[in-house]
Amino acid sequence: MTTSGAWIGVDICKKHLDVGGVTGTPVRVRNDADGRKALARRLKAENVRGVILEATGGLERPVLRAFEAESVPASIVNPARVRKFAEGTGQLAKTDKIDTPILARFGEYMKPAPTVLADDHRQKLRDLIAYRSQINQEITARSAQVKQYASSDIVERATAAIETLRGERKLLEREIEAHIKSKDDTQRLYKRLTTVPGVGLIVAATMLAELSELGRLNRRKIAALVGIAPFANESGDRKGYRSIRGGRDDVRQALYNSATVAIRHNPVAKPFYEGLRARGKPHKVASWPPCESYSPSSTPCSRPTRIGHARKREQKEIRDGCYTYANGATESPRTLCLSISPCTKPEAFVSSTNARRNSAAAAFLRAVPMACCTAVNLPSRMRAPGSFSRSASSRGLRPASTSSLSATNRS
Repeated sequence: MTTSGAWIGVDICKKHLDVGGVTGTPVRVRNDADGRKALARRLKAENVRGVILEATGGLERPVLRAFEAESVPASIVNPARVRKFAEGTGQLAKTDKIDTPILARFGEYMKPAPTVLADDHRQKLRDLIAYRSQINQEITARSAQVKQYASSDIVERATAAIETLRGERKLLEREIEAHIKSKDDTQRLYKRLTTVPGVGLIVAATMLAELSELGRLNRRKIAALVGIAPFANESGDRKGYRSIRGGRDDVRQALYNSATVAIRHNPVAKPFYEGLRARGKPHKVASWPPCESYSPSSTPCSRPTRIGHARKREQKEIRDGCYTYANGATESPRTLCLSISPCTKPEAFVSSTNARRNSAAAAFLRAVPMACCTAVNLPSRMRAPGSFSRSASSRGLRPASTSSLSATNRS
């Protein structure tokens, strides 16, 4: 096995690790503490460029920790992408010895960034959420089964077991909240996430646990990472149906549940959903734009996200820590974004080039804590009392009048 200055692929199973580069014969080492440590030291001595591991249901974590201890750069990649890469090279067979050089070639071509494992605090939060999810699934299954029992004593025992599980779920929820609040940075993000109507404890905790990129990626990248960004499907004159795919399933499910609440109770998401339904959109298609709106962003939004085919339509978004109101792709944008990146005082960036009045937008802006916001070029009808607007010639700031907002409140 030639490893000096090369990309290395490591195929993982419970008992052993197959290690190899693009060329040469793979070698097999034991998958135990001593074997992983010896492998990490050898790769460090060889000064490899990077090590590629497939996500393998948790078996990759001890291997990655051993590499981190020796400062060996290692990346965990999606097995599905590696399989597609192998098929693209014409390699249809799949064995451990074949997968090892394929992983090395994948790393050489893609050059993925090293993976950083979650710290102990975040990992415990993940475990708590996973355990609660398992209990929730058990409650759902048992609740469906209890209706099929004919014996009354079995029904009583099953009902008691369900109540016990529900009590355990409540205890876990309290433990999750206490664990989040035990650390200042997670507590700060948790408070900001839960200010959005429709985002509760489990949604916020799931995002904190499973979305470590929170606040570090722009809105498009993080939406694609979660798996709520519709991808184009076009060829020549054909304009295919755009759909979402991939991403992090746990986060996407939590956001969908949140959007389901938002389209019923959120003052901005509800009329937007109803407008889409009135135009003939199916329920789930109309539900996903509010769901996408909850994907957090770390940077101010300058344009709306394009959903489906380009056409004139209103798009209202509420983001975790990033509220947005925007027009469709063919109209000038009107946005209001709160930065979710950690800071002592949130800032709002407001821009508008379309002065058409909209009562829903005004109602949304009245709901935003404008004391923390700085309005820029916002139409007076949508401006909060005492906020500021910057003139087109950028000649300083002037307070906004309150008369137009009063008229909006009356309407």
